Amino acid sequence: MGWREKHAYIATIAATVAIIALLFPFFASAIPPPLVIYGFVLYEGHQVKGVVVEAINEMTGERVSDVSEENGAFVVTLGNPPYEWSIGDKITLRATKDCLKGLLFFTIESDKPVRKNITLQLTLEADFNYEPVQPMVGEKIKFFDNSSGAMKWFWDFGDGNTSYEKNPEHIYEKPGTYNVTLTISCNGFNISVIKQINITTKEENNQAEEKTPSFFIFTTLLSILFAMFIRHICIRSR
Repeated sequence: MGWREKHAYIATIAATVAIIALLFPFFASAIPPPLVIYGFVLYEGHQVKGVVVEAINEMTGERVSDVSEENGAFVVTLGNPPYEWSIGDKITLRATKDCLKGLLFFTIESDKPVRKNITLQLTLEADFNYEPVQPMVGEKIKFFDNSSGAMKWFWDFGDGNTSYEKNPEHIYEKPGTYNVTLTISCNGFNISVIKQINITTKEENNQAEEKTPSFFIFTTLLSILFAMFIRHICIRSR
């Protein structure tokens, strides 16, 4: 490359750098800085640590997250490259820690940092069912947990036996009506549900099955006789 070519090459580079330097403030001002969202995570007025806080810009799809500190504080920033944000964007804040959950919606109104406190709700519900629905003495009964938010389970079968399994099995040795209690827990929170279970003997179950057809026949005959009686009255009244 000759002297003239080198001189032209250097001049082109210098001109390009000068143009970029002139235009950079324009492009920089056109791109808004990241939007800071901060606040505290609370449950019943107390600050909660270790909560995952996720911020979602519903307009751009950007997702950022943070974990609340010892004092419950969190900080997230939206508008990180390659994403941008604009005034009017819809923002969703989600906070989750096991059975504690919080949800908050807001709209960006300015370019100033946004403070939002998130209040957690306890999503802990206890429920269960069992099979067979008409259990007998000596029969293996399967209990099924239908709870939500549980991390630990404690079953009291009402006959002195207990279990820590999620879906235990149990056999009753004597007939009777028992109160089955399921207690679930999460993060130090506990909630219980009680259901009665009627345990019969094989003889009682057979007697119930034998009575069922007879009762059905009796009620059917009674219905027929009543219908005939009403028809007879209607005919005589004509």
